[in-house]
Amino acid sequence: MRGSFVFAVPVALLLVSTPAQSQSTPVPDARAIAEACRNIGPWDRLRIQTDLGTFEGRVKHVGPDGLSGLRAAQSAAMDPIPELITWDRIQRIDRGGSTATIGAKRGALGLGIVGAALGILANTISDGYFSVGEWGSAAPMLAGGAAGAAVGAVLGAAVTSGGTRWSPVYPR
Repeated sequence: MRGSFVFAVPVALLLVSTPAQSQSTPVPDARAIAEACRNIGPWDRLRIQTDLGTFEGRVKHVGPDGLSGLRAAQSAAMDPIPELITWDRIQRIDRGGSTATIGAKRGALGLGIVGAALGILANTISDGYFSVGEWGSAAPMLAGGAAGAAVGAVLGAAVTSGGTRWSPVYPR
């Protein structure tokens, strides 16, 4: 009996001395909230993860109290939408953007390199026939690279324009 009492007293003291703050929900960072308020606009497509569920759409108002006026995306199947989502309930906010820019950059780089290589090859095979004045043999390489980059940017954007790229807005 005495052995269990000796063990119970330190455990009880440990439980009583535990601060109440560690059991409550964490307070959102004021700087992260202010930055999110600056970066989110009514035109942004958002994916909001909360303790209530995940919501996807656009918001009318972003402020220190939270997000309000959420308009659901047509294609998103989600939970019922509350009028105001406060910052203490929000775990993460992502902004959706088009993948067309990424595709255009990759296409321009890839086909630009191929076009430059073809320009060098054409100039080499023709024994410098395509060389232009002071530019010399660089002219076919530059022309091929520019043409390839232009075509690659258009094709890359067209191929990847249907996708959505999500980037974090809150928390970072």
